[in-house]
Amino acid sequence: MIETLYLVIPKAQWITANLRLHPMARAKRVRALRRRTAIEARKTALFSFDGKVRITAKIYARSSRRFDPNNAADSTKAMVDGLRDAGVLIDDDHTHVIGPDHRWAGVDRDLPVGAHAVELVITEAGSDD
Repeated sequence: MIETLYLVIPKAQWITANLRLHPMARAKRVRALRRRTAIEARKTALFSFDGKVRITAKIYARSSRRFDPNNAADSTKAMVDGLRDAGVLIDDDHTHVIGPDHRWAGVDRDLPVGAHAVELVITEAGSDD
């Protein structure tokens, strides 16, 4: 079973390891992104996984300038928490989730200025994972 959730994240909600924010401002972004992800996961009726999953996060940007996909980890952490809130995942600890594995997915010129898009690909993990 494979499920996919695609979200366009506006600049005001994008969180990176390099972004220096006041802790309260950061927490506000985390809450907003987590809530948006949970709402979208429910709206698209994602399958609820009852075992271990592997998550790949495909990151899209508006420009082709140099980009480190792993800097999106703070955003994808909030998104994975939102998947748990929506009941897609039993839990988001190491016994239930492998990843997210961050990958550059390419340029999307239709994104608003400063926005990024994240496509979470959730796959059932095999017993040997």
